[in-house]
Amino acid sequence: MDVLTDILTTLHLRSNLACRSELAAPWSVGIAPSRVAVFHMIDRGACWLRLDGEHAPIALAPRDLVVVPHGCGHQLSDMPVAPVRSWLDVSDPAAQTAGARQNGGDPAAVILCGTFAIEFGAAHPLMTVLPRLIHIRGARELATTQLHATLTLLASEAALPRPGGEIVVQRLVDVLFIQVVRAWLEQEPPQHRGWLGALHDASIGAALSALHAEPRRPWTNAALASVAGMSRSAFCARFTTLVGEPPLRYLTRWRIALAANMLRSRDLTVAALAEACGYASEGAFSRAFKHQMGIAPAAYRRQFRSMN
Repeated sequence: MDVLTDILTTLHLRSNLACRSELAAPWSVGIAPSRVAVFHMIDRGACWLRLDGEHAPIALAPRDLVVVPHGCGHQLSDMPVAPVRSWLDVSDPAAQTAGARQNGGDPAAVILCGTFAIEFGAAHPLMTVLPRLIHIRGARELATTQLHATLTLLASEAALPRPGGEIVVQRLVDVLFIQVVRAWLEQEPPQHRGWLGALHDASIGAALSALHAEPRRPWTNAALASVAGMSRSAFCARFTTLVGEPPLRYLTRWRIALAANMLRSRDLTVAALAEACGYASEGAFSRAFKHQMGIAPAAYRRQFRSMN
């Protein structure tokens, strides 16, 4: 299993197509900050996006896809600068109204809006490297990709609801998130990809692959440096530069991500879970888990089950 696939298996992704909006000029929609990632696909027409805290608006063309990974507040409008005419709470089930219209008349734009909720949240290793905004340009970059096919099918299913359509849309949105991450990796230079970019470094990539292959092993900086074929000091410095945190801190973050995934899907005792994740004692594991997640392992499991 490659490292990216390993990471994606722990996401516990909950995807949702919140609405399909047909918008006639003049229009503008504000999206408040949220705890989930938000996406918009421009099915028809063009518009402008402005992130909270950013001065320059971004032009969006037909079949452009934008993802706001950390749920920053933002605005979509038909003009570069426009007052917010309505608000959309993408986290509210009441927002799930297919065919929503604004201002009546022939729509100048048709936009699909949805969310990606990740159980592990901002602390998940993948989320720590994603930027405030991912913009995948439709006309240039999607013409020959699988992502283009997914967006086409998603737009079709959303426009003409059919029996079984809800589950089809949900699965497509799940696939969409993975393809967005792939597309972002392909279009961003390595220095902007955090630890994902480090996978392309021969030495650090080898250490990351070894760490993911055996996360329960009692790794030390020296052992990982040996895998990388580097001195311990040079390895630690390069790993920290490329990944954004020291090797053993990354290992802890990954072990806790695995533990959270197992708490959701398996009935292991906390002691067995500690051993499975490479901790010498239940106490050490529980302290590390609470430090990372803000909640004890048993309480995390109860909380997850009560929500599902």
